[in-house]
Amino acid sequence: MLAVTALGQEVEWDAEDKSITSGGIWLQVNNPVATVDGENVNLAVPAKIINNVTYVPLQFIAVSLNKDVAFDSEQNRIDITDEPVVDEEVDEEAVADEDVATDEDADVDEDAAAEEEADAEEVVEE
Repeated sequence: MLAVTALGQEVEWDAEDKSITSGGIWLQVNNPVATVDGENVNLAVPAKIINNVTYVPLQFIAVSLNKDVAFDSEQNRIDITDEPVVDEEVDEEAVADEDVATDEDADVDEDAAAEEEADAEEVVEE
C-alpha cells in the first residue's frame, strides 16, 4: 500500500473481504474486476497477497488517479507524475510571428521621443 499512499491517497483495507478502497477506486484481492467511480474495469492483473504483503496493479491505480505513467526500460524504472511531460521544442513559426523588439525599434523610439520633446519646447517658446 505504500505506493498508493505515496500517490497522496488514503487507503482503507477491509480484512473481511480482502478489499482495498482509495478514493473512488475499489479493488479486491484475486478479483480481476475493479471499480473506478462506480464503473467496472477489467484488470490485466488483480491485486495479490504474497507473504502477507498486498500488491496492487500500480499502473491501473496511477492512471485511475489521472497520473502520467512512463516506463524507462534502460533503468528498469517507472515514473509517475501529476501531469504529462511537455515537449519544450520551440515553435519557430510562432516565434517569427511575434513582435520582437530590436535595436532599430529603440532608435525609432528615441527619435520619436526627441521630436516630441522638441515640439513641446516650441509650444513653450511661442
